[in-house]
Amino acid sequence: ALPRSRPEQKQFYVMQRSFDAETAFLRNTQADLLGLGVAAVLIALIAGFLVAERITAPVQRLVRGAEEMERGNYDYPLGVTSRDEIGELAARFDDMRRQQREYVRSLRETARTRKEFIAIASHELRTPITVIRGFHELMSEGGLGELRREQKVALEGIERSVTTLSRIAEDATQMAQIDGDRLVLDRTECDISDLIERTLEMARQRASGRRVDLVGEIAPGSGSVSVDVSSLSQALLNLVTNGVRFTPDGGRVEVRASRSGGRGGDWLVIEVRDTGVGIEAARKDHLFDHSMNARPSSHHHSSNWLEFNSAGLGLGLQIAYGIVEAHGGRMTVDSTPGLGSRFTMWIPAGDEIQVAEAA
Repeated sequence: ALPRSRPEQKQFYVMQRSFDAETAFLRNTQADLLGLGVAAVLIALIAGFLVAERITAPVQRLVRGAEEMERGNYDYPLGVTSRDEIGELAARFDDMRRQQREYVRSLRETARTRKEFIAIASHELRTPITVIRGFHELMSEGGLGELRREQKVALEGIERSVTTLSRIAEDATQMAQIDGDRLVLDRTECDISDLIERTLEMARQRASGRRVDLVGEIAPGSGSVSVDVSSLSQALLNLVTNGVRFTPDGGRVEVRASRSGGRGGDWLVIEVRDTGVGIEAARKDHLFDHSMNARPSSHHHSSNWLEFNSAGLGLGLQIAYGIVEAHGGRMTVDSTPGLGSRFTMWIPAGDEIQVAEAA
């Protein structure tokens, strides 16, 4: 029993001791854990850096190499010398890049050879065409004797064929000039109304065997503009005859001319609308590429007159686009398959002419 306590009462025992030792142990443990945590973070950072240097960095250089390929640079240093999987990937990529460079070089050489061939061939064609035309005129006028009816019919066929051949040679020459940036413009002041009417009359002559309405609509105030009359008329004629070619009989091709002014400048806007078969979206994206639209020869069908769905060499739209570009303008197309197409030429008509020529 505790002193001065009653036996019948409960007894209470109290022990008191300092916890300084336990507190010091806990603090030491916390410090050790904190040190381990810092060490673990440092190790993770170092490991991540090593992984990035060994894997991520080479992959990023491969990506940069691919981006440089798009810009035409096939010699960008990859800087990958390891012999692991990344090194093997880099080696394969370098082989592919080397093959791609040779392929692109061969394509450029082929394109250059094609352009030279077209330019030379179109030039050389002019001499025999001139000779054929000369003899044709001589025979037609009776210079080589009286002609029978059968011979006159044959001469008419020769004339049509020579006209077609001359047009092909002229188109090829013009396309070669456009591709080589050698198209020279002879600007003169031209009345818009006269330009449209003359072009539509030429189109009607070419489409004499077709039942397609050709109409022109010139907005008031269109006035005149300084352009190369011959080449711009050729561009417009190509668009109109293209519309006739792909519009069934009973359809319509409209040519609308107007002036567009404002903050964007003064522009001559010429629209060629047709009610033809239209153009698919996939083909529309490459419609104005400066290249010959290749078609399978087994499906090629051309005609001396604008027969529906017949196809020529496919140079008409590219020539029109090149002529508009040479004037400092632009050309757009809006088409829906089955509902027709709309080609729009934007030709600078004011101070924009000097800006475009300076550029």
